[in-house]
Amino acid sequence: MKTRDLHSMNGSAVADKAKSTAQATANGLQDTVATGWAKTQEVVQAGMDAAQEAWEENMKRASKNLKRAQKQAQKGVKQAQGTLQDTVQTTQKKMQKGVKQTQGTVQTGLSTTQAAVLAGLDLAQNMLERNAKKAGKNLKQAQKSLKETRDSLSDQLERRARKRQRAKTMFRLGLLTGLVLVFLFAPKPGAEMRRQVVQFWQGLFPSNS
Repeated sequence: MKTRDLHSMNGSAVADKAKSTAQATANGLQDTVATGWAKTQEVVQAGMDAAQEAWEENMKRASKNLKRAQKQAQKGVKQAQGTLQDTVQTTQKKMQKGVKQTQGTVQTGLSTTQAAVLAGLDLAQNMLERNAKKAGKNLKQAQKSLKETRDSLSDQLERRARKRQRAKTMFRLGLLTGLVLVFLFAPKPGAEMRRQVVQFWQGLFPSNS
């Protein structure tokens, strides 16, 4: 009975240790995935902020160029009323040039913004792939550890069962040897000795019938 209680306690301790190991591994996986997702959000947010700043800067530059063109047009009208048509044409050319410059600046800003966003997305994708690989490795390690723990527990149970069986066999053989020695040194009739031997043997190994 004591051996069974000790076996149950050891089996429970091994099972608790396996559960603790699996829980710690699962918590580590959750922390790794959460950290990777937070870093990904930071990178994407940084890319969007850079795009917003570039867009605002380009809009300011376009507004300044437009105001400058308007001022130059107004100045040309006041100074050269006699050559209004030439001034208007010159102003239109300058406005068109300013618009082209603004368009070029906006296009450049959009290209820069797109490149920054794509770079952020690539970085985020790489980080997610790395975290997924790490999570897969940790999961495999946890499964391997659980399998090793289960195999170790099974081996321990088998060894203890064999030890108990050997102990029972040795105990019975010892009793039988002692009984034979007692019967040999005790002066009794042969028939009575055989009857006692048969009764004792049936008591040690009762038949299943």
